[in-house]
Amino acid sequence: MIHNLRRSYAFLLAGIFFVFLNFASYADGFLSILPEVPLPEKISEIAESEVSFDAPTGRIVQVAARGMKDKESILSFYKVTMPQLGWTAQSATEFTRENEKLSLTLNTENGETLVHFELAPMNANNN
Repeated sequence: MIHNLRRSYAFLLAGIFFVFLNFASYADGFLSILPEVPLPEKISEIAESEVSFDAPTGRIVQVAARGMKDKESILSFYKVTMPQLGWTAQSATEFTRENEKLSLTLNTENGETLVHFELAPMNANNN
């Protein structure tokens, strides 16, 4: 019985390790102001693009990143990684977790993809 429990525990730890290893090789870091939101490879946060404040209903955060990656690859990255971090996809560009909603806006500018992140309480704007 104890042997089976140890074996199950070892498999669980190995599974967590391999998920983390796979995730770490796919991500290129996290947003400095939103450490719960990863950045895909080849996408970097734009320095001093952060706006953040706490409202009575929760925090509101805006930040931007850019890089040499197409929109479809970026959306695919978030579709795969956000659920692993506890976020629920509401659409290709909206995710919710607890009482917060994260919205992504993607634009192409000078050959680069610009990603705007906006985090707000779910009850903001009647959501």
